[in-house]
Amino acid sequence: MGKKRIPEALFAAALCLGLTVPVLASNRVTEIAVDVTLRPDGSAYVTQTWSGDFDEGTECYFPVTNLGDVTLENLQVFDETGSYALKDPWDTGASFAEKARTCGLNPVDGGYEVCWGISEYGENRYAVEYELGGLVGGYDDFDGFNFQFVPSNMNTGPTDVTVRIQTQDGTPLNGGNAGIWAFGFEGQIGFQDGGVLAYTDAPLTGNNSVIVMLQLNKGVLTPVRTVLSSFEDVKTRALEGSDYGLDSGEDNEGVGFLLAVGLIVIAAAVVLVRLKSPKRKLKKVYKGADYWREAPIGGNLEASFVLADRFFQTDDDGNLIAATLTRLLADGCLAPET
Repeated sequence: MGKKRIPEALFAAALCLGLTVPVLASNRVTEIAVDVTLRPDGSAYVTQTWSGDFDEGTECYFPVTNLGDVTLENLQVFDETGSYALKDPWDTGASFAEKARTCGLNPVDGGYEVCWGISEYGENRYAVEYELGGLVGGYDDFDGFNFQFVPSNMNTGPTDVTVRIQTQDGTPLNGGNAGIWAFGFEGQIGFQDGGVLAYTDAPLTGNNSVIVMLQLNKGVLTPVRTVLSSFEDVKTRALEGSDYGLDSGEDNEGVGFLLAVGLIVIAAAVVLVRLKSPKRKLKKVYKGADYWREAPIGGNLEASFVLADRFFQTDDDGNLIAATLTRLLADGCLAPET
């Protein structure tokens, strides 16, 4: 019986080791590039390009929620070998083979999960395209949106994310007709090549997400979706508790300039107070000092001048020149002539 138990134990151990292999494997997204093209009516065509290693599970997905009046439709997915077939409804419980080379939308609270089959394990690159109807809303004061393009708590947290936004008709976006803000991640946002570019400086983890808020002057687009409120209200809510504070953009630059000027004035005042304070203390010392006829520091005029300057008795180079001439006259080195 002992001889039989050894192979059984080895088999059990081998089985356990075999079961751990899929657990150690994981999906890793190295890059998500989001390209957003704004149409004149305020809708947008979005392309998300995912690159990474996919070694477990049956599908990739990401949620697009809090859509409100914004619609998500016309989903398409491509990889290096071609397009994926659209499945409606999407079956999250389908097998790896059933999901292969297919895509679909899974309804969830507030929106959808955009889903597609991994199709083949290993290093893959997917292009996920869809339309957002009414992304840009027409508000009382401005047009714009505050939208989450990459969600938080993704189990395949991407290493690098970029979001590019441009207009379909080529109208350039810049500081003269637009305002831009980014939230949820460590990175940058700015105007570049007639559009907007936001990018991460560190991998997304945990609650990190990529949210972009875009404010457009009236006339840049003609949004079909209208909102009976001001975009200023949207901006105020978005900026509360953020790194921007309640003021940002060009207004923030003005505040920063005034703050810098204020700090300079305060620093100058502190320096002046500190300069005056020794003078007041020295005046008390001078009142109790005895008169001294001889030149200080052994007659070293240069050292005496520096000492007098440090103790606020003179700051005029002419005093040193006059003292030197007087000494030359006293020593007979110079003589006055008519």
